Amino acid sequence: MVYELIRCLGSGSFGHVHLAQDRTAGVYVAIKTVDLDQSTQELGVIQQEVTLMSRLGSPYTIRYLKSWCDESKIRIVMEPGLCSVSDILHVVGSLDERVACYLMYQMVKGVAYLHQSDIFHRDLKCANVLLTDESETQCGVTYLYGRKEGPVPSIIFGVKLCDFGVSTTISASMSKRNTFVGSPYWLAPEIIRSEPYDKSSDIWALGICLYELIYSRPPYADQTVMSAMRNIVNGPSLVDSFTSPPDRPPLSKHCRDFAACCLARDKEQRYTASQLLKHKWFRGIHRAASNEVLSGVFQKYVVASREIEYARTSGPFAIERSNEELGLINSPEETQEHGLRGAPPDGTEPRISVEDGGNYEYLSWSLSSGSSTSDEAMAPHTNRSSSISKNVASSGTKIIADSEVGPEVETGNACTNTVKHLTSPLDN
Repeated sequence: MVYELIRCLGSGSFGHVHLAQDRTAGVYVAIKTVDLDQSTQELGVIQQEVTLMSRLGSPYTIRYLKSWCDESKIRIVMEPGLCSVSDILHVVGSLDERVACYLMYQMVKGVAYLHQSDIFHRDLKCANVLLTDESETQCGVTYLYGRKEGPVPSIIFGVKLCDFGVSTTISASMSKRNTFVGSPYWLAPEIIRSEPYDKSSDIWALGICLYELIYSRPPYADQTVMSAMRNIVNGPSLVDSFTSPPDRPPLSKHCRDFAACCLARDKEQRYTASQLLKHKWFRGIHRAASNEVLSGVFQKYVVASREIEYARTSGPFAIERSNEELGLINSPEETQEHGLRGAPPDGTEPRISVEDGGNYEYLSWSLSSGSSTSDEAMAPHTNRSSSISKNVASSGTKIIADSEVGPEVETGNACTNTVKHLTSPLDN
């Protein structure tokens, strides 16, 4: 199978995500490419993401298609997203309550599915929620990336959770976690306090996502990471901050009550995802057509994002030029759907193994017993032993725990980056 790369959708420390087209079937896909020579510490995260995505089968989670190892690269093929909800917020700004209600309902449906499957997402935020094109013709993808003019076609929008790199499964004998992971501004108080946590931490994150939808940013976004986390634990109740947004009608009492059901500091007082689906705020929204609710916002996003991209890459004052290395990717014939090349027999857990203590030239499947999605089982299999440091970078940096190979600190927006194992600010 041959995929033609069309354009880069995003990049980061993990590698690149490209929009591509299957040259045989003509369908569009997204291909994540991880270069293990450049991102050796990402192996466990990628393995966990592939393992979980291959198990998921919900219209509210991004659909995994296949994956394989190509020399030192791992390629993961998924359904493509039109954009993330965070992309829309950055370009369009805050949303009106009806649009926010529709998006939140779809997000809660996704979380309910994960929790019923005994999966914690652990990194819920609007950046990890994608709008997808569910139309058979993929007219939305063609319209957006083919730069079609005119009004938005009749797209059937999907709203789907993605990025399961720090997600984990929970067994009946281990119903709580205490690993410090997530994105700082979305962390629940119990995680910051280094207390055991459960599915209710995802519910807190949903409340923060609601704040994002209404105000186009998370709470305390103008503060440092450390200050924000202290306020999450000890500051004024976030429920009280749900007041009338600028240039918008006052929020309904049902919207404010929904926020209160998510953002109780006492996790025992938070609603479950199943309970949230029955909340009065959602009354009638499940009957709304996605095209009717989202087309207007998506049209604004397309127009504004095209103007921004032109100014950045093509205008007379362009600050960067497009220089993508596009081309073709060949999927080996032995690649199987829902697994990496050389997948083990049914009933065994997929696991990427690394030979020679960090030599990534050889990648294969190995069998593992028990849950391969625990924090320990998902750690990269190298001969480097990591040690957690109490040094935590402040706002404006990507936060990663120090290790024997040195701290990895990368300039960026701390609001949108994920923390993987760091010390609670309350320990100091």
